[in-house]
Amino acid sequence: MICIVVALELEARPIIENYNLKNVGDPHFRIYENEYMSLIISGIGKLRSSIATTYLLSKTEDKDKVGAINIGLCGSYERAIKIGTPVLINKITDIDTGYEFFPDILFSHSMTEGQLGTHPRIISSKDIKGVECAKQNGFVDMEGAGFFSAANTFLAPHRISLIKIVSDHLEGIRLERDAMIAIIRQTKDRIDAVIGCIFEEISSTIEVLDANEKEYLDNIADALRLTTTQRHELFDMAFKYKLRTEKKLPKFNNVSFNIDSKREGKKEFEKIKRTFWGR
Repeated sequence: MICIVVALELEARPIIENYNLKNVGDPHFRIYENEYMSLIISGIGKLRSSIATTYLLSKTEDKDKVGAINIGLCGSYERAIKIGTPVLINKITDIDTGYEFFPDILFSHSMTEGQLGTHPRIISSKDIKGVECAKQNGFVDMEGAGFFSAANTFLAPHRISLIKIVSDHLEGIRLERDAMIAIIRQTKDRIDAVIGCIFEEISSTIEVLDANEKEYLDNIADALRLTTTQRHELFDMAFKYKLRTEKKLPKFNNVSFNIDSKREGKKEFEKIKRTFWGR
C-alpha cells in the first residue's frame, strides 16, 4: 500500500484522476483509495499534515508493506530551477524547531534532489529572514516536516519520500489554480517512477527478511526498550546489511540485553549499529 499525503484538493486532483482513486466517505478527512493506494488531503501547514499522516497510517494494516509519499507544490530560491520542476527531497528542516529529517533515497532516479525548509507561513521576497532560510535550504513549503516526522513514527526512512514541484520563486506571485493542477499533472511519470521504486523495495524487503529474522529483530527491540523510531532504524539497518553482505544477521554477542533503563538500551543499540556497519 502506498499512502499519499497532499495539502490541497488541487494537488490531489491529478493524482486521483491518474490512479482512478475513489472517495471512501471518511467522516474526518477526504480520503481516496484503490486496491494499492490511499490518498488523504490534509489541509495547509505542518500540524495538519502531521495529523492527517498519522490518521492515514494508523488505519493502514501490515506496516511492512506500506510506503508514504508527500506530494505538493513548493517555492524555490534558485531562479534557475524552472517552474514545474519536480524535486525529490533528501533533507527537511523544520524552521520552527531546527529539527532535521533525512529521507533515505535508496533507488536510482533522474530527478533533481534538494533540501526543503518547512515554514509556518508563505515565504516571499519581502520576508528577509524567510528568504535567508530559503537560500540555505533551496526549497520551501509548509508541510514537509510535519509529514515526515509523523510518517517516521510508523515507517523507516527509506519508505518515506517527498516530491515537491516548484510553483514559484518567492516573488509573491502565485500560479493560477489551473496552472498549478497542470504542473502536477505533468509530473505524473516521475510520481509513477517513485511509487514503482517503493513497491519494488517493499517486495524485496519481504524477501530479504524472513519471518524468523523479523521475530529476532522484534525481540531485540523489545529487550532494549527501543522507541518506535529506533525499531524502524533497526529493521532498516538489518535490511541494508543483508543486501550489502548477503549474510545472515549477526548474533550481537557483544550486546547486553539485560538492561534497566532506556538509557542503557540506547547504549547497547549503538553497539548494534557498529556491528551492522563493521565498525
